[in-house]
Amino acid sequence: MKYTQFVGKSDFESRILNSDSPKIVVFAASWCGYCRRFLDLLDSLEDRGEVTVVDVDDPDESLWDEFKIPLVPTLIVFHRGKEIFRQNGRAGVGLLKGDVERALAAYASAR
Repeated sequence: MKYTQFVGKSDFESRILNSDSPKIVVFAASWCGYCRRFLDLLDSLEDRGEVTVVDVDDPDESLWDEFKIPLVPTLIVFHRGKEIFRQNGRAGVGLLKGDVERALAAYASAR
């Protein structure tokens, strides 16, 4: 998968919310070991979409507030500015794989 880092809210709005194509977004933290495992899992999948990683250490915390991110990692699929799938972080590689597969299915059906 291809990863893109976004820092500012305006960049997020223009590239994610104002996009006509579906976008997979992972809210994660650099200090979170579970997040790193989650991103490694995404990286191990075949290339089926671009994943945007929004880092919790981002100085623009309004994105976290706006999308009510309670914990990391949180995976959201957006299409035309609307959230069409969300899964908050869960333990276990099996659960994560299922979450990612459901997100990719939502992504594919929105295309």
